[in-house]
Amino acid sequence: MSLQPTVQASSSSLRPRIVLLSLALPENDQEEQNDRLWTRLRLQAQLRRYTRAIDALLYLAFNTPTAIIITDSAIMEPRYKSLAILIRNYAITGGTVILRCACYQAMDEQKTNFFFSDCFNLPWIWRQKDGINVFEQGGSRQATIGPTEFGVVE
Repeated sequence: MSLQPTVQASSSSLRPRIVLLSLALPENDQEEQNDRLWTRLRLQAQLRRYTRAIDALLYLAFNTPTAIIITDSAIMEPRYKSLAILIRNYAITGGTVILRCACYQAMDEQKTNFFFSDCFNLPWIWRQKDGINVFEQGGSRQATIGPTEFGVVE
């Protein structure tokens, strides 16, 4: 007797499910259409893009994606706190959350501190030092983000 499944999974169900959260972009924005990263993701994953917080909240309340990519800094605004907390809980339970590297350009110091401290319960502080954005965690660790660099200093 064969133990093979009677129903074979479709190729799309085997691909990772990735949520793109783009709260600052209009629904018809085509920013990533020519970007190689997005092209690769579209070929290798099932992408769901959300530009409205309520739509993302509804989807994430009933689904567990493989990863969430936050494509802009709008998530750091206090009005999106409930969505940020849902994303935090997803990360705490083992989910992968990626802040797109380019979002630092639009980051506001007060909103960034709110996002990490109030929504994610992380003691991170954002400030500028010599023209470079610096995130400090507990005073002992720094992640500097600049136009062409990302590093962690201990």
